[in-house]
Amino acid sequence: YSTLLDHRPASRWPRWIAEGFVLLVLALYLAGLIAALIYGADTEFVAGALSRVLGKHVEIGSMSLRPGTSLEIELVQVRVTDAALPDQPPLLEVERALGRQTWPRLLAGQFLPLDWVLDRPVLRLHAKGKAAGPELGLDRLPPIGLSVSDGEVAYDPGAGEPWLIRGLRVEARRAGFGRRIEGEANARVS
Repeated sequence: YSTLLDHRPASRWPRWIAEGFVLLVLALYLAGLIAALIYGADTEFVAGALSRVLGKHVEIGSMSLRPGTSLEIELVQVRVTDAALPDQPPLLEVERALGRQTWPRLLAGQFLPLDWVLDRPVLRLHAKGKAAGPELGLDRLPPIGLSVSDGEVAYDPGAGEPWLIRGLRVEARRAGFGRRIEGEANARVS
């Protein structure tokens, strides 16, 4: 035996509410996960992650995270050294680095910011084959947008006088859907 209620078409309203509720719970879970990453990350964790990416020892003096329309990551007194050559000066020193990461990229699990502002970086390069000249391993990084102010590059060719580039300014932006870098640079060579 059947009633009129058994033949009535099913309403889509309860399903829409259920789907909305599932999306809300998922969004809250992701927001909690990101909040835990933002407030739970410390300088040692970030330095360890950068060490794995670069293949060198990374030290960070301090770090702060600022959520907004994007997540800003400020690193202060960054030093990249070769653990095999502890007596050598750092390969890279940056007084202040500011990275910006968009929320959609964070939600997709991509934590490395692709846009950076570096204040007063010092990069030390050496000719290949020189005993004190380890490589920095920048080829492991994805293409990044880079803004450098008051940078310095020291290059030791191994024979002859070292080159020194001071007052380096770089404005490089990601282009071609992030597959290439375009920009300008200027400096004084001595």
